[in-house]
Amino acid sequence: MISVEDLSVPAELNETYTAEKIFEDLPLEGNVNLWGDEIYFDIPLELDLENDARAEVEVG
Repeated sequence: MISVEDLSVPAELNETYTAEKIFEDLPLEGNVNLWGDEIYFDIPLELDLENDARAEVEVG
C-alpha cells in the first residue's frame, strides 16, 4: 500500500533484485512530486540498473 496523507493505493512489486531491496527498506518516507495523475518520489537506494531497465513503460 502506498499512502500519501489521506490517500492510499495498492501497490505490487515485481520479482526482481531491485524490488527485493525496496521491500527490505520498507516503510519508506519522503516528499512526493505530482505530475498530473502520477506520483514521483526519491528513495534512499543506489543500485545498478536491471538488465531489462527502460526509460518508458506501458500504462498500467
